[in-house]
Amino acid sequence: MLSIGLRGELSTSLFLPDGTLLCSQTCDNHITNAGIKSVCDLIAGITPLSYRYIQIGRGGESYEQLVDGESGLPIYDLEGHPVMGWVMQNVSDTDTELFAAYAETGNLVQAVQNGVYQMTAVFQIPLDVPISEAGVFAGPAGMVPKMLAKQVFSNTVKMWQARRDATKSVVTGTFVQLQIDWKIFFGRDPQYESLYDPDIDIIS
Repeated sequence: MLSIGLRGELSTSLFLPDGTLLCSQTCDNHITNAGIKSVCDLIAGITPLSYRYIQIGRGGESYEQLVDGESGLPIYDLEGHPVMGWVMQNVSDTDTELFAAYAETGNLVQAVQNGVYQMTAVFQIPLDVPISEAGVFAGPAGMVPKMLAKQVFSNTVKMWQARRDATKSVVTGTFVQLQIDWKIFFGRDPQYESLYDPDIDIIS
């Protein structure tokens, strides 16, 4: 017998103001303890919570001195200079907020079908702001809402710069459009993906 599971998938896409796609990435996300508990409470009728807000932040990845994976000691080059690099932060089951929140929206396009809840949010962000984390919340930040899911990813500045360098393209303007596509799967592990049907019902 397959067990029932709860899992999420996050896709981030960067667009120029004219709609040109720069780059995208997709990864599994992390369902928090608070999120699991609230789903249980919802089924039991204890709470009417709904998760209709997405926050983005700058704390998911930091540029810092690299550390040796075995010894845990800082790494230096042959001349004694610190070896620097991008380091992804660890997401914990007990997390209740983003590392460094930057913006949020409750203006989502939402859809649900066959045990899949899909949300899409769009943010306008400056080219030089490295967005590297996102979370699904039950309300705006001022209400200190519960967080259902959280994920860190390669920061947006690094993403568009890598795309620019690889294609020798020119990125003009001061803003890019960040689109967050988030799916929460309720299903029998490991067949979540088979539940998804692009012909979904819009509920917003």
